Amino acid sequence: SKTLVTSSGYLEKSVITKRWEIRGLVLVWNVSTGKLKKEIPMAEQAISTTFMTDGKKVIFGYHIGGNSARIYDIDSGKLTLSLLYEKPFTRECGIVYSLKGRYLLTHGYFPGRKEQRQPIRIWTTSPWEYATKPIETDFGVSSVAFSRDERLMLSFGFRGKLVVRDTKTWKVISSKQLEKPAKAYIWGNFFNHGRYLRVVTPKGRIKKIWDLSKYLEELQKTVKK
Repeated sequence: SKTLVTSSGYLEKSVITKRWEIRGLVLVWNVSTGKLKKEIPMAEQAISTTFMTDGKKVIFGYHIGGNSARIYDIDSGKLTLSLLYEKPFTRECGIVYSLKGRYLLTHGYFPGRKEQRQPIRIWTTSPWEYATKPIETDFGVSSVAFSRDERLMLSFGFRGKLVVRDTKTWKVISSKQLEKPAKAYIWGNFFNHGRYLRVVTPKGRIKKIWDLSKYLEELQKTVKK
């Protein structure tokens, strides 16, 4: 893509409440020229972003207090769709968009207290509707990914457990305790469509990289097309 989208947040004192509130500013850049194309001001800070498959729209997940995932048209800067949650996020929101564009997923980045935890929410994009009921997790998840063919959904929890679901039924078909539960929460990040998982220390240093390629290949043989 020749377009880069960055987001940032800043504090602004509300004229009405007289309180300092987090505002957001999204910048759209032309990668070829390095020039700024557009500024999109927002009421909240966008903490995560991802492009849709057409390259013309971008999806934002919001910081504390956000009550929806929002889709903006890049050229016009206009909001085209809001996907509302049952309750606002009390922690940062993660966004995952499947490779072929069939699913959009949101999840909470931080575990927090039980009442603060957010379930995994999954929508189909045509039509826009819930693919399944929100999926509750015991301690929250630090990373979620779809396999390249969109048949598997992987999640890695803060207690070091990997869970794999079949996207036809959304039922768990396999789980593995990859890391021994510790006092501190365990952070992980999927990359290459779930084929690899990077586990990091609380200070952000890489602890281990798991190669899940063969594990996923075996699971894909068991799911119906």
